[in-house]
Amino acid sequence: MIEEGYELYQSPLPILILVTKEINIPRLPSLRRTGGRSKSAKIPTLDGPSDLGLRSGKVGLAGIHTPGW
Repeated sequence: MIEEGYELYQSPLPILILVTKEINIPRLPSLRRTGGRSKSAKIPTLDGPSDLGLRSGKVGLAGIHTPGW
């Protein structure tokens, strides 16, 4: 079992794969690990639609094409 990533195995067919019942239970990271990452995380900020490559007339209230708005 590995903590992060994946392992790749090759085998001739047919093959039987067995897993434990904990296969679908996510493991929570430790507080030390998450705290260190959150302090150094860079959160990108966007100033407007042009930052996403959009025209301002096509988004928001100006971009609504529903009658009655």
